[in-house]
Order: sequence, then C-alpha cells, then structure tokens
Amino acid sequence: ANEIFNYKNNYLNVDILFYLKKWEQFWKNRELTYFDPNYNQNIVVLFSMISKKNFTPCIEPEIQLIDFYWQNDFSLGQFIEFICLNSENICNDNCQLPLKDHYRSYVHDNGKIDIFIDLDDSNIIHNNIMTWSVCNNCNEQTPILQLSDNSYKYSFGKYLELIFWFNNEFDLKILNNNNNNNNNDETTNTPHCHCKDNKQHSFDFFKDCTHFFSFRNYKVKFVYSKID
Repeated sequence: ANEIFNYKNNYLNVDILFYLKKWEQFWKNRELTYFDPNYNQNIVVLFSMISKKNFTPCIEPEIQLIDFYWQNDFSLGQFIEFICLNSENICNDNCQLPLKDHYRSYVHDNGKIDIFIDLDDSNIIHNNIMTWSVCNNCNEQTPILQLSDNSYKYSFGKYLELIFWFNNEFDLKILNNNNNNNNNDETTNTPHCHCKDNKQHSFDFFKDCTHFFSFRNYKVKFVYSKID
C-alpha cells in the first residue's frame, strides 16, 4: 500500500512540475501591452485601514495590485467570510482594538469604497451569506436573499472594478440571486424605487446604492463615494 501511495504521490508531483514549467515558459518572455487582454485583468487601488474610534489609519495608504482570480485576490464570498470570521482579532500592538472597529478603504480613480463591519443580530442563525442593497436617494431596499453561487465565486477585485466602472451594458444576471426566477427585480436584486427611472439623473445601481452582506452575526457594508 505504501508503494502505491508513494508512486501516486511522485507521479502527481512530476505532473504538477511539468505543467508549472509550461506555465512559466508561457509567461517568461511575454511582455504585456495595452492591447493584451491579460493586461487588463487586474485593478490598482490605494488601500488603507482606518480606526472607527479615532479615525486614524492603522494601515497607512498603500498601493495594491489585485489580479483577478489570482493569488492576491479573494472570491467575493471568501472576502465576506474572512472579514467576519476575523472581526474579533486585534488589529496590532499599538491599536489594541478588534478589526470590527475599523473600516477598509479602497481608492481608485476619482472614487472611494469604504467597507464597514458591524454586528447583525438578525442573521445569527444563518451560516450562509445573505445580501441586499439600499438606494441612497430614497432608502428603498431590495429583497434580502442568499448570495448566489455565481456571486460567491465572483472575483473580489472584479467586484470593486464593477462598482468603480459600472456601465449599463453589464448584465446584472451575472451576479444574480436566482432563488426566484419569476421576478425580474429579485433576479437582478435591484431596488423597487423609481430613482432608476429618473431621466434627469443617471441611476447607477452600484454607486447609488449601499450594498450589504451578512454572515453569522456580522453585517458588511460597501459604501461608494466620489472624491475630488
């Protein structure tokens, strides 16, 4: 039995090394240009983490490159779970406050996304991620639905890009919550308000709404704001 295990283990290692070498050869001599599709598979942000108690940064602003679906990225669902499960961890020796008493800030172009985490007693019985959005103009709320598999697996970096650069040609069904396909508003999970019908204001679902996610007994909030 040990011989069979060792044989399979060695065979697997050789197989992995073979494909790793092929991958390295593919990228080694390749110079990415603006016209290469791989050039645009990332987003550069200015990241910082700020204390909610004294509004000072515990992590000073630093440039981060997030490669979509790569080692320095999360899936959206993994990100929500990670910050909720680690919310009680202490920030650092100087701060001595839990991470839940901080918010994360991502700056890109002329916009900023602040991510807050708060207690949410309404979701303590759920081991699934729930999600909803609230219109910033009229406070109308979408249905509270379980995060779909597509949304859970969606790149966190790509989700940030979607908020910063959303255009109306994007198909919201890519991020659908398809628990109820009989209702278009629930399928795309957009608000029932009439702000999106206002001809004098171009409604942007990702910028004009605050987006919530809840997991265990915590609630995560994504807030977009424009900066000068």
